[in-house]
Amino acid sequence: MKKDVNINRSVETDYLKIRGNSLEIQDTTIQLSNISLFSTTDIEPKKFPILSAVLIIIGVLLFTKALFAAAILIVAGAIWIGLWYFSVQETKEMTRLTIITNSGNVFPIIFNDRAFMKKVVETMSEIIGDPIHKRDVTINIKECTFDNGSSAVDNLYEK
Repeated sequence: MKKDVNINRSVETDYLKIRGNSLEIQDTTIQLSNISLFSTTDIEPKKFPILSAVLIIIGVLLFTKALFAAAILIVAGAIWIGLWYFSVQETKEMTRLTIITNSGNVFPIIFNDRAFMKKVVETMSEIIGDPIHKRDVTINIKECTFDNGSSAVDNLYEK
């Protein structure tokens, strides 16, 4: 399988559309029969910013000599740690669905809701596993909803 240089970049899209034997992702259409695998992985949180701790330590050491500079360093380090913490919390529910085609093209798609992504995988498995019954399904990733043109995915996931 060829390595795709874009494997670490994610496809930014609000919708996936399945129409018959086709999966539409933004301006790309993939034949469902050409998907060799799709898998899910957790999103790795950002690593702790060590330099933020260094800023705080330097600020504490400067506290008696340059109060204003020390305060700025301590506040900057604390804000940096706070931003890191919030990004880690946001990442905890996120997961990546990676679609790989027979030709080796990789389409990683980020989902903000792990439970909804599981339903998407189940639905796609169902559709790929039963190619005789063609179905039209629009998957709204942003709103975590399904809009189906047939009765294939009636109320699979409701928020």
